[in-house]
Amino acid sequence: MMEFVYDVKNWKKWWSMRFLILSAFFQAITLAYATIPYDWMPVIPNWAKLTFAVGALGCAGLAGVSRVIQQASLRPDAGAATKIIADAVDKIEEVGRG
Repeated sequence: MMEFVYDVKNWKKWWSMRFLILSAFFQAITLAYATIPYDWMPVIPNWAKLTFAVGALGCAGLAGVSRVIQQASLRPDAGAATKIIADAVDKIEEVGRG
C-alpha cells in the first residue's frame, strides 16, 4: 500500500515537485504543438519548439537529481533553526532602523 511521506504538507517546497510541474507544462505545450493543423506548423519558430522540448527534458532530469539531494530547510529539526535565524534578522533590521 502506498503511504504519504511524513512531511507531505511541504510538497510546495520540494524542488523535485517544482521541476516536475514545470516539465509537465513544457510537455503539454509540446503535445499541443503536435496536435495543431499542419498549416500552422511553419508559423511557430524552431527556437520555440527546441526550447519546449529541451525544457521538458531538462526539468525532468533536474527533478530526478533534486529528488536525491536533501534540502536543509525541510529537515524536521530545521524549524527551530529557521525561527532563530528569522528572529536574528528581525533584530538586525530593528537596529538598522534606529
